[in-house]
Amino acid sequence: MGLDTVELIMTVEDLFEIQIPDNHAENIATVQQLADYVFEKIKTKPTYENMPKKEFEEQILRLVENLTGIPYEEIDMSASFTNDLGMD
Repeated sequence: MGLDTVELIMTVEDLFEIQIPDNHAENIATVQQLADYVFEKIKTKPTYENMPKKEFEEQILRLVENLTGIPYEEIDMSASFTNDLGMD
């Protein structure tokens, strides 16, 4: 996992007030995998319990956009952080 991906994971942890263990983070390779993992961890929190998954996925896409500079509309949920988005 490269520096950009670690930065994304740390940002997600801070924003959603969760911890992603290193051994779990190492297995997160795509935007969808990240969104699914985090959504499962937060969906019972009062702040997020009524949030539609699609809306949550958009938040993840916007975080990726901020780190990569790629417009979120152009990021596919199946995109690999390394191969497709050029994150090291």
